[in-house]
Amino acid sequence: MEKIWIEVDTAGLENVILEFREYVEYAWNCLETFSELLNRIDSIWQGKASRAFRARIWRQKSDMESCLKEIRRFAACMEYAKDEYLRCEQDNKENLEEI
Repeated sequence: MEKIWIEVDTAGLENVILEFREYVEYAWNCLETFSELLNRIDSIWQGKASRAFRARIWRQKSDMESCLKEIRRFAACMEYAKDEYLRCEQDNKENLEEI
C-alpha cells in the first residue's frame, strides 16, 4: 500500500487566518462608518427618491453584513482545521514515542 503524506504549514495557515480576521474587522469598521454617513444623508434628503435609495442601500448593507459573517465562519473553520491538524500531529508523535 502506498503511503500518503499530508503536511500542513500551520504557522502559514495561522497567518492567513489572522489576515482574514483583520480584513473582516476592517470591513466591519468601514460598514459602521458607512452607516453613520447614510444616517446623515437621511436627515437632509427627503422624499420618494430618498426612500427608494435608503431601502436599496440598507438591503445591500445587510447583504454585506451576511457576507462578512460567512467570512468570519470560514476563518473559524480554518482555525478548527489547524487545531485538529496540530492535535493529530501531537497524537501521532506520542504514539511513535510509545513504540
